[in-house]
Amino acid sequence: MRDLRRYKFNGQECGKGRIVLEVVRKYVEQHPEAGFEELKRTFPDDLQKTGAAAQFSTDGQCVIKRRKDVTDEKRFHMNKKDQIELMGEQVVVSREWNINNIQNFITKAYDLGFEIEML
Repeated sequence: MRDLRRYKFNGQECGKGRIVLEVVRKYVEQHPEAGFEELKRTFPDDLQKTGAAAQFSTDGQCVIKRRKDVTDEKRFHMNKKDQIELMGEQVVVSREWNINNIQNFITKAYDLGFEIEML
């Protein structure tokens, strides 16, 4: 059964994939000096783990990726409006979230001071 839970962040109601995008976008807005490596340390790839298994992307399990390095476009938020500019380069955020690994991300968001409400 597909998990269709909704979340509320920053006044916006979203599904799992979109909530991750919006939190990363807000973090970059609040930390404009952050480079890609800092963003990867803040949102490490292992947030997307579900037990020991990797997620589905042929790009490998990851939360963010440089746009130019994406080979599996359906696994990332690729619309131009969804891409995040980070110090002159475009960054994209994974869409690959499930009921188990979204909790890892939400816990990290809380640790960073973001409030997410499950609807």
